[in-house]
Amino acid sequence: MLPVLDRAFCGNHIHTSFQIRLPYVKGMLHQVDFKDFLLSCGTDTITDLWGETHAVRDVDVILTKSMFKGCG
Repeated sequence: MLPVLDRAFCGNHIHTSFQIRLPYVKGMLHQVDFKDFLLSCGTDTITDLWGETHAVRDVDVILTKSMFKGCG
């Protein structure tokens, strides 16, 4: 996801982290190949904050609970 953002805003992939500030969401996004890591550990799905399960291959960004200011 970060290379897509970087190319859209900078014309090239040169950054590995972004600070984001959106309504109810803020924090740092860091480029990490979590899909490869999770799949190599045998993890095919992850569960979101609301208890819904998603295939790791379908997830582009993982936000932590502390980044989602609308929680609680």
